[in-house]
Amino acid sequence: MKDKKNLKILSLNLGLFNFQICGISFFKPTKHISKRLKYIPKEIIKACSDIVALQEIYNKKHQEYVINELKSKYPYHFLKKGAGFKFDSGLMFLSKYPIADGAFHPFNENCFDEKIFVNKGFLSCDIFIKNFGKIHFINTHLTSGGTLHEQDSKKIIKIRNSQITQIHETLLKNNSPSVILGDFNTGPHIATSNYQNLINNGFVDSYSRSGLDNYTWDNTIYLNKIGTHSNSNSQRIDHIFLQNTLLKKVKILSSEIIFTESVFELNDNKIHLSDHFGIQTELILQ
Repeated sequence: MKDKKNLKILSLNLGLFNFQICGISFFKPTKHISKRLKYIPKEIIKACSDIVALQEIYNKKHQEYVINELKSKYPYHFLKKGAGFKFDSGLMFLSKYPIADGAFHPFNENCFDEKIFVNKGFLSCDIFIKNFGKIHFINTHLTSGGTLHEQDSKKIIKIRNSQITQIHETLLKNNSPSVILGDFNTGPHIATSNYQNLINNGFVDSYSRSGLDNYTWDNTIYLNKIGTHSNSNSQRIDHIFLQNTLLKKVKILSSEIIFTESVFELNDNKIHLSDHFGIQTELILQ
């Protein structure tokens, strides 16, 4: 592997959750799963990231499809299978570099329905990149409130803060500079105390350096207009947070929201890759 001076990191919620019993779908927040799935590998390849963190990819066949289609570009991956009858975390890492010490950490607190059906938590791993050294990555999907609570209700904000605290306590046990990325269900304009909690724990929102204030979940796209959360406001809830200690060694070259264009049309409706856009940050050595 050639010396690296630049490092691209991508986070994307794929919106592939589908609760089925005997092949009958009972809860599918984002539609057109099978058609969108076919576009995922080539769109990820186009992004040219070195490290990819995915959320909401629960189905074993979906996981295997993405891994197999991308193994020539991303020979390393890490995910954790679900326990018992529950869905797994829906989290996955893809990497061009070897992944070490991968672990899954279940959340101690969660909302009722997510606790019953999903192994909610976060993935952690170490990835060594030449010149950059060892970086500790955490991929997570914080609670949205499930089907019973609003995203910014006091109860859910409290639970989400507990989840953030648990991530922070885990990081204190690791000496490597860290990156936390994923779908946080909080941002500068929604459940802002949760977002500020992350900042207060010594992390920088990489996209905030762009000077822009765009959305990663846009209520105007077709998938969201017909989705479960059609009444929600547009928001920036997908993030790549960089630990302050990492920024002593690297600087943010760019941070942008990607996958904002539709990938196909169906009955004159433009269908995007997911109900979320991706967030990609490029780092360069100081």
